[in-house]
Amino acid sequence: MPFIHDVRYAVRLLRQRPGFALIAILTLALGIGAATSIFTVVETVLLRPLPFPDPDRLVQGMNVPVFFFALATATICGVAFGLAPALRASNMPLVETLKDGGRSGTAGMRHRRTQQALVVAEIALALVLSIGAGLMIRSFAALERVNPGFEPSHLLTFRLAVPRTQYDNPDKLKAFYSALLDRIESLPGVRAAGLGISLPPDLLQMTDNFMVEGQTLPPNQSAPVGPLLFVDEGYFTALGVPLVAGRFFTERDDRGAPLVAIVNETLAKKYLAGVDPVGRRIKDGGPERPDNPWMTIVGVVGDVKYDGLDRPVDPTFYLPFRQNTSPAQFIVVRTASDPRALAASVRAAVASLDRDVPVASVKTMDELMTESVAPPRFRTMLVALFALIGLALAAVGIYGVMAYAVSERTYEIGVRLALGATAGDVMRLVFGEAIALAAIGVAAGVVGAIATTRLMAALLFGVTPTDLATFAALAGVLVVTALTASYVPARRAMRVDPMVALRYE
Repeated sequence: MPFIHDVRYAVRLLRQRPGFALIAILTLALGIGAATSIFTVVETVLLRPLPFPDPDRLVQGMNVPVFFFALATATICGVAFGLAPALRASNMPLVETLKDGGRSGTAGMRHRRTQQALVVAEIALALVLSIGAGLMIRSFAALERVNPGFEPSHLLTFRLAVPRTQYDNPDKLKAFYSALLDRIESLPGVRAAGLGISLPPDLLQMTDNFMVEGQTLPPNQSAPVGPLLFVDEGYFTALGVPLVAGRFFTERDDRGAPLVAIVNETLAKKYLAGVDPVGRRIKDGGPERPDNPWMTIVGVVGDVKYDGLDRPVDPTFYLPFRQNTSPAQFIVVRTASDPRALAASVRAAVASLDRDVPVASVKTMDELMTESVAPPRFRTMLVALFALIGLALAAVGIYGVMAYAVSERTYEIGVRLALGATAGDVMRLVFGEAIALAAIGVAAGVVGAIATTRLMAALLFGVTPTDLATFAALAGVLVVTALTASYVPARRAMRVDPMVALRYE
């Protein structure tokens, strides 16, 4: 069996290279150390900010099964990729080998072309990864620059859900929350406090249809939908939402008083354009709820994002808590200093009123903002890590091919120098090949990136999948990387002694 004979010969060649085993062992040791470090980085840097209950369960550290799986995979890959060139060497005709004398013969050219093809593929894949990472980095940067519609610094938030059995009517609910807010506002360092059933940037709890006075709906079309919030008179001041027109809610907006509402700028511009929104009327529900009462708009406030920083602001309307009580509320407290320092005092204030009411989700608004962008941050850092690895592999591949090409063409370079070529000519020869490989790889990578980045359009914010600046910048980075990786082999080629080169073979 010729194939079995070739395999045996190839294995014998591998056994005659004990240095390969040493390299494999050292590589395995370095890989285990790198993997352990990566596990730590992924867990502490990438996963800890994510709003998961137990990030430790998402990434399992190095253990015996993982170790043996990695060992088996590395062994199989090492044998497979070591066997391939050995098989090629066992099948090389002896006459052709002696005839070529080690110079750039047909087999050598095929070998170089295979290497060049691999380098082109590395450059193309590295560019695809780099462009994807670049787009996600720009997207994440745009996401962090988004104006949430309020001032997030120096804010402490928490959530309460009082038992319905004990607080079974609106008066008891209002009495409890009013007393709680009074105690919180009396704490040293507290500037304002308020409550609402939802909280920015992505803790939206309720949406509903609405209609404004004079609005007509086309046939078979439902009323528009937007976030609906029940808030007290201190909510906007505590959160730092600007008043655009009219007034905020007051203690007089209670049961028995005229029904009132506040709308955001988006709702006012879209459904009350050309008129003064203050004094107009709005109601929740559409034509299917004709008996819902109309409410007078008493104010217009700035837009606040309740459904995520990457989502457009929806038409939002607010109703006073005193006219629409609810047992579950978010409390927001604006402080003069570090809001975390008031967490214990806030818990004590709640316990002083009712020890059976649990205080949940005590967080600063900065923490909520960080959590809201944690998933895109994780995706961005992960893709950027792979892109850096791909870039490093492309640089190593280019360096390897250029160094091997220089060593194989030592005789040719010596002849060129003997015939009058200058060191600059040799430099251009090596760099020319590197530029050609980089150009082909970049062209292939751009085509691949155009195809793949369209698939990630849903993950982007504030940047298009075919952003020209990102494509151009990262293509330039790949070209510079290719030239940098080719510099050392090019310098080595310039220093070839013609007499030594002519005796090289």
